[in-house]
Amino acid sequence: MDGMSRGDIYERGIRIVGEDNTPVTVNRLLSDMVGSADAYHVTYKDNDYVLMWYKYPGDVIGGEQYNTIMRKCDESYRPGKRILWPIHLVTEENPCNGKKFGYLMHFIPDGYYGMPDFLRYESDPKAVRFSNNYSMLTAGLNIAEAMRELHLKGYVHENISPSSFTINPQTGDVFIVDSGNVSVDGAPCHVMGTRSYMAPETYKD
Repeated sequence: MDGMSRGDIYERGIRIVGEDNTPVTVNRLLSDMVGSADAYHVTYKDNDYVLMWYKYPGDVIGGEQYNTIMRKCDESYRPGKRILWPIHLVTEENPCNGKKFGYLMHFIPDGYYGMPDFLRYESDPKAVRFSNNYSMLTAGLNIAEAMRELHLKGYVHENISPSSFTINPQTGDVFIVDSGNVSVDGAPCHVMGTRSYMAPETYKD
């Protein structure tokens, strides 16, 4: 911890459990700057996961976001292997309406880089480049296929931008990484998008 931000779970001393009441061990805060959620490294049933923990006042058990995540965690609704998707719904201990919740997902595998790193200047030491044209073309096709799989399952991505994708520059394999910005088609959604990557008619200053 840097002493500046400990995350909602640490600040409130929350105990987390899975759907079968198995405890979730919170190891450390990864980031408190992931949209409406904090990201933690956790252990659940002897496996390590990323916990996305919703922290806004309206994101509680029984709310709209909770119902969406509960559906996403149903295996029959999972869209495809190219999307880092919620696996387990987790809640505060002794869950009831009004308490907080989150979900567990896998870590991004080694060898993958965020799309913004591919857009850096050549002189930038953090710049990443594809190993060849074939891997670059494959990445483009995989992004299109991943979005197709998402939409065929009845979901809508509300905030597509370079930060939505992580890519293996050697193979062109792709993951959609911001599943928190994916809503059920027709359900209420408060995500507006990212400037420069959203339709101009939806932008509000």
